[in-house]
Amino acid sequence: MFSLLYLIVSHRRAARAQVAAPLPLAPVAAPEAVDAPYRLAA
Repeated sequence: MFSLLYLIVSHRRAARAQVAAPLPLAPVAAPEAVDAPYRLAA
């Protein structure tokens, strides 16, 4: 449980350091999959 929480927190910190990703659990390897819903909504 603690390791999962640490993984989420560290990932959110990494996302903030890079580009402030809109989804905290977004896969880093596929940013286009993350941007797809927002591109459709825009």
